[in-house]
Amino acid sequence: MSVYAIGYGKWLFHHYRKWLWIYLSILMLVFLLPTLTMTYESRGAMPMEWGCVLLLFLNQGLALCLPIVLFRYLMNKRSTDLYLPLPFRKRTQFLLEYGFGLLVLAMASVIFLVVALLREDSRSFYPVLLVYAMGAYLFAAIVYSIYTFAVVKCNSFWDSVVAVLGYALLQVLFMSSVETLLAITVSRVLPYGGSIYEFFPMRALSMLNSPLLSSVSWLEGISNAYYALQTQAQSIPIGELLEVWLTQGNVGVGVFLWQALLGLAMFWGALVSYERRKGEDAEQRTDSKWIYPLLLTGLTGCLLLVNVSSGSGFLITLLVFVLLHFVAERKITLRFGQIALFGAMSFGAAALSFLLVNTQGFHLIHEFYEREEIAEVQVHMMLFDGDWDDIIGELPSDNWILGENGEFGLRTFSRADTMITLTVQMQKEISQVGTDGSEMMGNIYVSYILNNGQRIERWYPFGEAQLALIQDYIHATNQGE
Repeated sequence: MSVYAIGYGKWLFHHYRKWLWIYLSILMLVFLLPTLTMTYESRGAMPMEWGCVLLLFLNQGLALCLPIVLFRYLMNKRSTDLYLPLPFRKRTQFLLEYGFGLLVLAMASVIFLVVALLREDSRSFYPVLLVYAMGAYLFAAIVYSIYTFAVVKCNSFWDSVVAVLGYALLQVLFMSSVETLLAITVSRVLPYGGSIYEFFPMRALSMLNSPLLSSVSWLEGISNAYYALQTQAQSIPIGELLEVWLTQGNVGVGVFLWQALLGLAMFWGALVSYERRKGEDAEQRTDSKWIYPLLLTGLTGCLLLVNVSSGSGFLITLLVFVLLHFVAERKITLRFGQIALFGAMSFGAAALSFLLVNTQGFHLIHEFYEREEIAEVQVHMMLFDGDWDDIIGELPSDNWILGENGEFGLRTFSRADTMITLTVQMQKEISQVGTDGSEMMGNIYVSYILNNGQRIERWYPFGEAQLALIQDYIHATNQGE
């Protein structure tokens, strides 16, 4: 590295020293002050839980702002003419500025870990907090790389602001729109119960999740693992907590590797784009396909998936589409290509939704389970009006208990072949008999615990048409038939 490059690195710290001191003061205030003033945390609360949440917000907020601040000179022609001709390679200049941002991004994690050492209740929990801080920093660095790529592709300050906010919004909307579409599909195929987590590999799909949402899942994973183990023992083994956190949470090794590759790709794209920039690009209209065309297509597509069956949602999506075109073109335009693009995306979203429903989620959604898959069963019946004595007569044996408010419940039987077989048969029969809304007498709720520990729930309304089936089922279970 040349003397000029070293001098430029020193200049970066000198140029931003005032903001660094302000940021450091904020970190000391929000992390250290509560540590000195809080003598205890809520009973049973995870050590440094407030600090984990704060670290997440600080990292993600700073990752959003840093690229705009560090590379803002690219948006001004005078500044570009001053910075780009410096006597060392553009690659070195980019790496110095990018690396400076990574160092600033690490400040919150360092202060967080120092504070964790100062608190007595978190010292024994320190290995877990260390792993959390490292993961949170990695996700923040990936997000920082994505935003840096977006900023370097822009030619004006406001375009860079729109690009960063658009990329952040796209990260939130993409996986959310996929989950919403799948949830709508399940509700249409199974109107009486069912969840996307029952049929779709959401842990595998979480690899498609954005680094922004993955950082939230990273926080939820440590919190869920802690409180799940806390109910089992007073002293939580650190090794067991780490194992539960990293193996059962939505963020595993595969997610880290995939998103690390994404971060490296964005870093390399930003580096190449920076090297190809010219001084005359500043203050010009941003024409990169990675900014407005990508944001327009991505955001519109996500909104169409979410609002595929909503008329008002469709109009809102159309308004967003027109607004993004206005921001990109700086004027209201109406071209055949724009109309064709929106029409094609609308048709594609509707066709995908239709295909998912009519193929039952590509044959992944099913209403019934085989006896061999079920470990336990529980049935509850709720009567809207009337008395169970008028329907079933005398309460049959100890298999059944009569609760309050007309609830007629069945105790859970663990691997009782007769009970499970009769319940599966009853579920299939009662689902095939239609119920007129005017004759509804109550609801029947069926819950299964599968062999893998997953809980499955279904519910069905019943009336006069299903009453004979229910009576036969109750007496059959009572007699052990």
